[in-house]
Amino acid sequence: TGGSAAAIAAAAATAATRPFLEKLDIRLVSFDADIFAQHQARMAGRTSGLWFTRPSKEGGDKGGALGPTPAEPPVRSVPLVGRLVKSKLGIDQRHIHFGTRAASEQTERTLVLQNRSAAVVAYKVSKTGSSASFDLHIGKAFRHGLIRPHGTRELQLTFRPSLAGPFLETISVHNVLDPTDQVVITVKAAVTKRGTFHAALVGGAAILDFGHVAPGTRASAGARLMLTNTTKTRRTYVIAIDEATLLPLLAVEGAREARGVSAVLELEMLATVAAPAAGSAVGGVGGAGTAGGGGGDDGGRAEAIEHYERKLRIARRKGKLDKIEKIEKKLRQLREAA
Repeated sequence: TGGSAAAIAAAAATAATRPFLEKLDIRLVSFDADIFAQHQARMAGRTSGLWFTRPSKEGGDKGGALGPTPAEPPVRSVPLVGRLVKSKLGIDQRHIHFGTRAASEQTERTLVLQNRSAAVVAYKVSKTGSSASFDLHIGKAFRHGLIRPHGTRELQLTFRPSLAGPFLETISVHNVLDPTDQVVITVKAAVTKRGTFHAALVGGAAILDFGHVAPGTRASAGARLMLTNTTKTRRTYVIAIDEATLLPLLAVEGAREARGVSAVLELEMLATVAAPAAGSAVGGVGGAGTAGGGGGDDGGRAEAIEHYERKLRIARRKGKLDKIEKIEKKLRQLREAA
């Protein structure tokens, strides 16, 4: 007596999208007959002397008392009204081409998932499981989730190839509520072998110019060549002179080319840096030596700048002002040190 109970009604939509109107009947199967009889007696006392009118077959209204007391509680009807909708998952960019990338080079891309329906979409992202699929990384926060009606959700994709050659892989985005709704994204790239060293003239010069040199005289160039080991492995390098390129054309007044001219190019090693934490060697235009792994100070600084620039793009996209200010300050310090 005086209690209450909760009833849960679950409906499984199997028809097409349309409005529906149904009725839920509730009938008491087990009840206390004495309490029900007392309740009916009280209700009869309240309604004694009341009359009602009902239409008769002969025409007109016929008066009478209320009907007989029911032997059990009446059936209660609860209307169920709703509208069936179908969740729809969409994405505009179904083909991604990262272009030409070096092995171990990391690239990030943001995909936008769309909910094109008035119902919530529960999605799940999966890969093929092949060896190439391990080059594509999807963070745990983006592998599954919910998208509000007519809303969007960003999907962060990181590509870091491990082998050189053509890359082709697919990513599937499933609608958990509708197994027939699935979006397949094709990822392509041309992966090249990563270089093991980098050579450049100190000061940013493009060529090593000896200027005008008279026959039989000695000339020297003050430029220096910087060799940088871009791998983590200690390597030995050899610098050789291509004699075939020494005399392509010598501009002689009155003639377009001069033949039979010889020249000697001497090589001098100035210095070598071969510490484990430094991967660069400074030397002349020839010689041999070793370079330690790790990319050197300049290589490590360049990698740090690239790392913080990538974090800055992510922070700007997410609108994190405090993080943007900190990253920009760090980038200024690295660039000033360079």
